[in-house]
Amino acid sequence: MRWSEQRPRRTLHFLILVRRMRAQLAAIAVFIAALLLISCATDSVYGVSNSIRFAYPTMGFVGAYSKQLTLGDVRQIDRLARERSDVLKPVDQIVADHPDEVEVHTGNPQTSGDRACTFHARKRSGRWFISDKPCCSNKTVITS
Repeated sequence: MRWSEQRPRRTLHFLILVRRMRAQLAAIAVFIAALLLISCATDSVYGVSNSIRFAYPTMGFVGAYSKQLTLGDVRQIDRLARERSDVLKPVDQIVADHPDEVEVHTGNPQTSGDRACTFHARKRSGRWFISDKPCCSNKTVITS
């Protein structure tokens, strides 16, 4: 065989190899772009920001307006509970069903009959305050 007859086969193999590599590189680039976009997301699947989730990992957040809570809001609400002697500690859950009002559950009841407290807090001019007398009871019922 002459050199001129062998060259087209080598070129064909080279072209197939380059096309496969381009497809793989494109797939890798798309995967990396997707990872970057996911990592830039500020909200977590829990409905609150990651900064709140990291600062208060055991606290639960529910309600239509829980996504609007800021880390500063949660810190103020937690401070309200810690400063009151008639409220059990820690804060377990914040229920945000209204934009500037929350229901706070405290006491960390583990079994039925454990004591727990509930109070409502409102936000006015950027500051949270307890809007009603905390209600504490030992009528906790644990299900599940």
